[in-house]
Amino acid sequence: MTHFFAFANNFYQESNPHYLFLRAERNEDGCRTFQILPGEPLPTSFGNDLFAQVFIHNGS
Repeated sequence: MTHFFAFANNFYQESNPHYLFLRAERNEDGCRTFQILPGEPLPTSFGNDLFAQVFIHNGS
């Protein structure tokens, strides 16, 4: 697993059928489904919303 978008995207652009790219599914409203599905690399790991959930929205 990597959060290096440029690295992963270079492999994705090769369209090699032997490569499998997986990512965590998110609904349109941003909620996570906790399912891992095939999909192209994204330029974000959504670290900002995880930070907000842990350090801002938990009341601490």
